[in-house]
Amino acid sequence: MTEVPPYAINALLIIAVVIAVLYGIETIGRVSELILYFVSGFIIIVVLLLLPNVKIENIQPVLEYGIIPVFEGSIFLSSFITLPLVNILMVYPKNVYNVKTAKKAIIKGYLLSAFFKFITLLMTILVLGYAIAASTQYPTYLLGKEINIGTILTRLEFIVAIIWFATQFVVTILYFYSALVGFSQIIGLKDYKKIAVPLAFIIFIMTEVIFPNVIYQGFMLE
Repeated sequence: MTEVPPYAINALLIIAVVIAVLYGIETIGRVSELILYFVSGFIIIVVLLLLPNVKIENIQPVLEYGIIPVFEGSIFLSSFITLPLVNILMVYPKNVYNVKTAKKAIIKGYLLSAFFKFITLLMTILVLGYAIAASTQYPTYLLGKEINIGTILTRLEFIVAIIWFATQFVVTILYFYSALVGFSQIIGLKDYKKIAVPLAFIIFIMTEVIFPNVIYQGFMLE
């Protein structure tokens, strides 16, 4: 959608996020649960459809340079998998009825998420190879293009895009909710919903200031 202004696309997501936050944390939790089943099913479908394209030689030799590079890569990857879980502290244990049950649910959710990430990375390397997986900005999207079952099931990368949109929607809600609760506590405001719209407007403006595009983002991260 190159002809559409980025602010127009950003506005759609921000409006949806604000509506979700205004409905409260219980609604956010129920929506997240529904999306979990939805996304899990899609991931399983993608993995099954990619099995004919798997090449075992893409992961050989195993541990060619030892275990140290694996640990180094794992530390970097943890910044995307483990560290963002600090946002859960805005929900747990304050907003749960049964702390023990919620604790088990968080652990199970983390393990399930880690398993899906492992399967995704493994399938990316098995199908595309380590060189493409390491050098491509979005290798999982290329993974969806590799689905080719006869002449009927081809170019199903839209499934990967749907998974991205659904999961990033939930992640954005959690980040926004954490920002609202944290900022309202700093200024001594009892109801965080009163600043939801003003803060959303600030974020809307900053979306094209902090990271205007992926090229600028990649340059800044380097």
